[in-house]
Parts: sequence; C-alpha cells; structure tokens
Amino acid sequence: MLGSADLAADLGLELTLAETELAYPRARLAMASAAAGIEAPIDAVHLDVRDPEGMRVSTRRGSALGFSAKACIHPDQVGIANDEHTPNIATVDRAREVVEIARAMAESVSGVGIAPDGAFVDRPVIMRAQQILARARRMEEAERNG
Repeated sequence: MLGSADLAADLGLELTLAETELAYPRARLAMASAAAGIEAPIDAVHLDVRDPEGMRVSTRRGSALGFSAKACIHPDQVGIANDEHTPNIATVDRAREVVEIARAMAESVSGVGIAPDGAFVDRPVIMRAQQILARARRMEEAERNG
C-alpha cells in the first residue's frame, strides 16, 4: 500500500489535489508489484473526507496506473472506491467476449484472434480480460456477503 502522508512527511513535501507528487511513487509501486508477480497494490488514502469528487478522481488516477483498491479513512469513501474499482457492464461484457475468442483461438494454430470490432486479441489481452472477470466476481461476492 502506498502511504502518501508518510511519504510526504519523509520527503518534506505537501500533498496537493492534483497529486502530481504521487505520480512517480504510484507508478513505481504498481510496476514493482507487477514485476514481482503480485496483485496490484492498494492506493493511498484521499485525506479530505468531505471531498467525494476528489476521492473519485484520486481513485481513478490510481486505477489508471494499475492499483486494484483504494485505502479509505472514512466510511463515506468506501462506496466511491468500490464504484471506481468495480468493472462496469460494458467492460465485463467485453472481457467475456475476449475470453470466448480465446477459447476459439485455443482450437486454431495461429494463437491470435480478432474481435468483431477489429481489435487484436492475444495472450496479454486475454489475461487482462480474465483479471476483469475475476474482479467482477469478487465484487459481486463481496456485495452479496455485505
């Protein structure tokens, strides 16, 4: 997990709404996690608990770099983090389509496929689709279990 307040204190810098000071540490942590073969890390907290839009933007920034979750310091932040990290219906449908293409590819000799929209489908695309479906299943299960 990225500890933004701790990092800011260690480096003697101020955390800003733009979060430019977190761009490198976020990217570095996400890359190191991927290189180590572990699931993407948990993103830093958004310190302003009265700023739901800032929380949403911050969560999207971390997600865009590969973070799989967002640390929360207030119950009001949990729903926002879950919303932003839960794949939407279109993303899940696309992932299912890719997995179906992968099944067809397994029966062919080429090892590559083309989606109906013309997008190239190969091993990394299939792996990402599988990750999306796994995340969607985990989020659905967590919601059912309250």
